[in-house]
Amino acid sequence: MADPESFSPMPPGKRLSRRGLTILLLIVAATPVVAVGYLWNTLPRVQQHPLQVTLEEVDAVAPSGAHQAGGNGGAVSAADAASRRLRFRNDSDETWSSVAVTLNERFFFHRPGTVEPGETVELYLVQFALRSGIRFDPATIDVRSVEIYARLPSGARGLFAAKAPFDIGGSQPGQER
Repeated sequence: MADPESFSPMPPGKRLSRRGLTILLLIVAATPVVAVGYLWNTLPRVQQHPLQVTLEEVDAVAPSGAHQAGGNGGAVSAADAASRRLRFRNDSDETWSSVAVTLNERFFFHRPGTVEPGETVELYLVQFALRSGIRFDPATIDVRSVEIYARLPSGARGLFAAKAPFDIGGSQPGQER
């Protein structure tokens, strides 16, 4: 058994008082808030430059009859749905790299390589997927918005955004959402 005379209720070493502990907790809680405020005010603003894009084709509406249950009367073949596509052209004088396209603000596709000035890009809607891996179903989902992001030669990020109904064939330089 422990000797009652050698037992000490206080462990050895320094201890914080209530006031000291309160001050330490306030400093720990305030540090991230101050750091975010400092970075927010000192870092340069990110500017998104408009991309000059012409939407040449957007199969925006799911084939008719795709929502009907049962029967073959209004059935749409899988080949018809799989042939739905998005086609756009780079109308700028710059080569784009790291091109990413988003449908309905949820379905993504990253196109490897570059897109030269005047080049047309054709993407089938079945190529798009959620970040979780679930694929865009062209037989049942309508395209409500298209966003195209690209890295410009200057290093800046360019953006093009359009919502349905789409102006097919008309030049739409970097519309805002």
